[in-house]
Amino acid sequence: MFHIIEKHRKAVMIGMFVLIVPPFAFFAIDSYFQRGGGSNTVATVADYKISQYEFEQALRERQEAIQRISGGRVDPAVMESPQLRMSVIEGLVQQKLLLDRAARTGLTVTTKQVQAMINDVETFRENGKFSYARYEELLKAQGMTPLIFEGKVRQDLMIQHATHAFSASTFVART
Repeated sequence: MFHIIEKHRKAVMIGMFVLIVPPFAFFAIDSYFQRGGGSNTVATVADYKISQYEFEQALRERQEAIQRISGGRVDPAVMESPQLRMSVIEGLVQQKLLLDRAARTGLTVTTKQVQAMINDVETFRENGKFSYARYEELLKAQGMTPLIFEGKVRQDLMIQHATHAFSASTFVART
């Protein structure tokens, strides 16, 4: 018996491979798709991860902006199109690349700059002055905390500084 197995070792190994590996592979693929990829990360850029929540929030913001611009007269198919979703992902990736570049070049944003930016937002004002109660109320309505919002403002300011630093430079690309 062992003589036959020894003589046809390669065929036996292939047969075992064909019988054992495909069911496990199909099981793994099935569980991957049922769990949505097994991860909460949509994309990874440099050291940054783009979460499913971050993507959905950015998509929702883009959809709301399109609704505002069009006055609510947008085909629902456009709002759920793969092109729109890909555009949102590309925007998030570009944002993370700029954040990475800003961090690597040492750009920083101070707490004072963040506070000044928030204080200048007209919707957070009552009677011409910044209202912390209104600030919290409006953020809560959007599902955010002041800490999350301030983090977003900090990131936006870093991106502004990074893009301004690159656009204001006098370097010319080689041709």
